[in-house]
Amino acid sequence: MVILFSSQRDPIPPELRLGWLMEDNPGLDLRHVVAEQRQDYDDPDIWDQWMASIRSALPEGPDVVFTSEAYGDEMARRLGAEHICVDPERQARPVSGTAVRENPYRCWDHLSPAVRAHFTLRVALCGAESTGKTVLAEKLARRFNTIWTPEYGRLYFDARPGPCTPEDLLAIARGQYALQEEAARRANRLLIMDTDILTTMIFGERFFGAAEDELQQMARGEKTHLYLLADNDVPFVPDPQRESGHLREWFKERYIREFEERGLPYRIFGGDYAAREEQAAALIAEFLASRGVELPGLSGAAG
Repeated sequence: MVILFSSQRDPIPPELRLGWLMEDNPGLDLRHVVAEQRQDYDDPDIWDQWMASIRSALPEGPDVVFTSEAYGDEMARRLGAEHICVDPERQARPVSGTAVRENPYRCWDHLSPAVRAHFTLRVALCGAESTGKTVLAEKLARRFNTIWTPEYGRLYFDARPGPCTPEDLLAIARGQYALQEEAARRANRLLIMDTDILTTMIFGERFFGAAEDELQQMARGEKTHLYLLADNDVPFVPDPQRESGHLREWFKERYIREFEERGLPYRIFGGDYAAREEQAAALIAEFLASRGVELPGLSGAAG
């Protein structure tokens, strides 16, 4: 049995932590207790409050208390249990809750996939059709030693050719979301996305007058941390799924308006394809540095 204590002061919402524990430990006997008292192991009154919180979930027992902390002896004594102190010097597993809170990216190898998905930094490439986003996404992922997600809409219409409908766009948004969430569990701190759901919403506006309500809600609930908007200064290359070359400026202006109205972080990059890669890579490196993220194994050169 595991007790999860939470407080309004916690940086991570308790329902999110509960979800992580349940995903990583199916069938776990998990009990959640709200405990607003501070941690002060020199204050007897605080100890009494913590014991009351523990007893609210566990009226009898436990027989054994496992910790890696010096306070474990006193906790076990007050609970009438044996204390087993596990790896107090953090030699077998050099990580702690404090270290994760300070910089989860330095503790990446010790985080479960569910927790990684929450902390993964997501960079979306966006822009009008035929601005080199897909090739660039693959190159950037290789350059930053991570993975990328393709544009689900292209996969969708490869498997189901035909005219697009509003229902198709909703299905595409759901598919894009699933791709991104799965990839965030495997990414190396950074996920490069060849578009995201916002693009699907904007396409719905342009071709159907408005996007479905559910699609709008999904787009505005995106977790994207940085948008890189490709300029239109490369030639339009048509293919069977591209038919909006004459609308490239409309799409660029629509993206910018959405970013500005919602206060979303974005940068514009352009030039020839080589210049685009260098600009995008520099913008991502600057973004990672601002978050205190170092990616091991970077090549430092274009892929």
